Amino acid sequence: FGMRTVKAILVAAGNLKRRHPSAREDMLCLSAIMDCNLPKFTVEDIPLFIGITKDLFPGVDPQEGDYKDLTEKIKIACEESNLQPREGFIKKVIQLY
Repeated sequence: FGMRTVKAILVAAGNLKRRHPSAREDMLCLSAIMDCNLPKFTVEDIPLFIGITKDLFPGVDPQEGDYKDLTEKIKIACEESNLQPREGFIKKVIQLY
């Protein structure tokens, strides 16, 4: 990791901690790492990255964000643009969000 990535992860972890003050810090840290890095990886690299994070954080599952409203807006935007709102596409849009 470069220093920019470390800073981005720390900022993301701080934001998660403010939103979820009672959550475990290892879960928040893992969620921040996933949020900051998953959008940068190709489909082939994601399983490797997930394997690495499972080794670093054994027994910890990252928090899934609540993106119901965003998912609905993405589906509407897809329909307006004559695109098929497939699950993989919606996931990538949420990662980039």
